Order: sequence, then structure tokens, then C-alpha cells
Amino acid sequence: MATTTVRRSHCVVAMPLMVVVCILALTLPTRTQQSRTDSASATGCSPSVLPENVRTVLSTEFQGWHIQAEDSLDADGHAAWRYEKYFRPGQCPGIALGRFESPHTSVAVLLVDGAGQSYQLLEFTDQSSPRRHLLEQSAKAVLGAVFIRTARIADFFDARSMRQFQPVAADGIVIVEGSRRQFGASIFFWTRKGFKQEPIEY
Repeated sequence: MATTTVRRSHCVVAMPLMVVVCILALTLPTRTQQSRTDSASATGCSPSVLPENVRTVLSTEFQGWHIQAEDSLDADGHAAWRYEKYFRPGQCPGIALGRFESPHTSVAVLLVDGAGQSYQLLEFTDQSSPRRHLLEQSAKAVLGAVFIRTARIADFFDARSMRQFQPVAADGIVIVEGSRRQFGASIFFWTRKGFKQEPIEY
């Protein structure tokens, strides 16, 4: 729901017109708020793309947090997110869908707190009572440059890495901090002992 904003105005006009102006100020969202809502929907960042059980968890247990969206990225983050080798239109920098644990689809969500000071990376299994993993949390990152995306394990691990790390699922969750002064990327992948994390070239 878009938050309404009350604006003061100089009403040096007749009373009927002043009433109309005040009603509009109370009911219309600001242009910035509306553009963020439209942008989230257009880039697949609306919570409606998530399974209902995941939406329920986010709305009840993570109030004050929001899914990282493209219009929240700074210039460095936007450039890294749009890197042509990996970019796909319609994807969201805060949502990744893939076969992270099994042949069934799971979902990863990158949540940023309302104060813009920290993030949490969560993975949910797509079940009636979703099991979740807290993969990473940080209060030190440049939040405007952090995003996630789905990746095939085979795109980042060669045969030697496969033998060494022994992933047991097809997909992994790549998290990137795309700031030029603090650039880094890693991939989370499922093994018989749970999730592991390894740095990658991005």
C-alpha cells in the first residue's frame, strides 16, 4: 500500500477550491512513492511473485524490511546488476528462484532494513510450512550495491571444484557487492552437510 503524504500549501483561493486541494493532498501518493511501486512490479520485485507461505513469513516476521529493488541500487550496483553476461530482463536484485536444495524450486530473498543500514539473505524451501536458512547478514556492506541472482553451479565450478565442494543441487545463489571500493561476489550452494559459501569471479 502506498504511503500517503500530507503537504502544506498556501491556499489563497476561494473555500471550495481549497477543499479540493486538501483532499488531493491527502489521497494521492507522491510521485517518488508511485514510481518505486511501479518499478518493483515491473522488475519482478513485488512480493506477489513469491509463494504465499513466504509472503506470510515476510509480512509477519520481517516488518520494517523490504526486498532489494533495482531502483534502490546506486550507480555502481546498477552497473554490476546490468552486467550483460548475467543480466536477464524482468529479474529482481532481491529475489532468486532456483533448485537450490532439490529438484523442487526454492526462493532466496535479499531483505534490506528500512533504515538502510543492514541486510539479510534468506532461503526458503517452497513447502506449506517453509523451512528457511539465514545465509548471510551484514551491517557493513554498501547496501546500494548489493544484489542476488540465481546461477547454475556448473557455470562457476569446474570438474575439480565439483569434486572438492560436492554440491548436490543444480543451482546456487550468487550474492554480489558491486561497489567499486568494495567489490566481491560469492555463491551459496547446497551440500549433504547444508549450505556452503565460496568466493567466485564475477
